[in-house]
Amino acid sequence: MKRLLALPILLYSLSVPVFGQIVCVGQCDFSGTCEAERAPANFILSSGRIVLGQIVDPSGAAFDARYQVQLREVRTGKILVAKALDNQGRFDLGNTGAGQYRLIVVRMENGVAKRFGFDQPSHVYCVGEKVCETRIVLPIGTTDRPENFCSPK
Repeated sequence: MKRLLALPILLYSLSVPVFGQIVCVGQCDFSGTCEAERAPANFILSSGRIVLGQIVDPSGAAFDARYQVQLREVRTGKILVAKALDNQGRFDLGNTGAGQYRLIVVRMENGVAKRFGFDQPSHVYCVGEKVCETRIVLPIGTTDRPENFCSPK
C-alpha cells in the first residue's frame, strides 16, 4: 500500500515547475551580458505626430514623477527625448518625427536611470492622426536575469 501511495506523490513532484535565482558571493561577473542584451524597436510612427501618453502598472495604478520616459534611437541606444512623468503617470514627448524608436521607462535615482521591477513594453500603440495618444501597461518583470544588473535599454 505504501508503494502505491509513493508513486502518485513522485509523479506530482515531477510536474511542479522549478524556479531559479541568481546568487553571487563576492563579485558577480556578467561580462558580455549587457552588450548582448537586445533592445529592439517597440514604437513605430509612420508619420510625425505629437506623442502623449500615460504609464500604468497591470492594476491600473499610475507611475509618478520619480520615473522618466525615454525615446531612444534603436541602433545606438542614444536618448533622443527624455521626459519625467507627472504624478498621474502622464508624459508629453512633443512633436516626434516618423521613424522606428525604442520607448522605455526608467526610475531616476540621483540623476541616474535605473531598472526597476517592471519589464519594458514590447510594443507601443497609439491612436490619432495628428496627436498620438497611448496608454502603456508595463508588465511585471522577473528579478533573476543577469541583464537586470545592466543599465536600462
